[in-house]
Amino acid sequence: MRKLGRNLIQMGNRHFNYFLVGRKEAAIFECGVTAGVESLKNQWDGLSPKPDVRYLTAMHAHFDHVCGIPQLRKMFPSAQVLASAKAKEVMANTKIVSNFFQQDQRMSEVLVKEGVLPAR
Repeated sequence: MRKLGRNLIQMGNRHFNYFLVGRKEAAIFECGVTAGVESLKNQWDGLSPKPDVRYLTAMHAHFDHVCGIPQLRKMFPSAQVLASAKAKEVMANTKIVSNFFQQDQRMSEVLVKEGVLPAR
C-alpha cells in the first residue's frame, strides 16, 4: 500500500494495482483479478480510517480488469460497478465471461507460484 496523494492510495501487489480515490466516500479504480483482490483485502484490513467505498470502476473489459469484481462486491456490497457501455456488453456475454474466469484461474496459479499470494 502506498499513499500517492492526499486522496489517493495505491493498493494491491506488483502485478495488480487498485487505486482508492477519496477519504470519506471513495471509488476503487481497477478491479483486477480474483487473486489480486486478496492483496487488497489484506491491506484494507490495516487501513484506518476506512472510507465508504461507493464505486468500483472497471477501466475496460479484459479479464485482468474485471474478474476481481465478484470479490470486490463481497467486500463492498453497496458499491456500484461503473463501466463503459461496451464493457457492459462484453460482460453480458456468458461465453466471454467464462473464458475470462478460465484466464483468471490461471493468473491465480501464477501469483501463487511466484509467491505473491499464499497457496489456496
